[in-house]
Amino acid sequence: MPSTSTTFDYTDPRGLDGDPFQVAAVACHQAEKVLGVAEKAVDDAYVMARGAHMERQLQTEDEPDGVGFANDPLGARILSIRDRTQDMAKAIKNVAVAASYNPRKPPKELPA
Repeated sequence: MPSTSTTFDYTDPRGLDGDPFQVAAVACHQAEKVLGVAEKAVDDAYVMARGAHMERQLQTEDEPDGVGFANDPLGARILSIRDRTQDMAKAIKNVAVAASYNPRKPPKELPA
């Protein structure tokens, strides 16, 4: 079975050089990337759990229903986890803007 892997380096921001605003931006950016990997992993878990759900249906001689898995308690739970992960990724972007704000060097324009 072919597989792909995602690797990344996490750097403890307490050891980074730069002013506190730059370090805060890097720390938030790293958290955003970790959440992106988590979101992908949860999506993959959903697909695999849906496949297992359909296999169980076949083994019990039920009609396999992959579309209905979203309404199944397990499918709904995984989708809920994915939604919360997406929300956290969006929130950390906003936190990054606030945490990296340097009042002595304000940006010319604030990001939308």
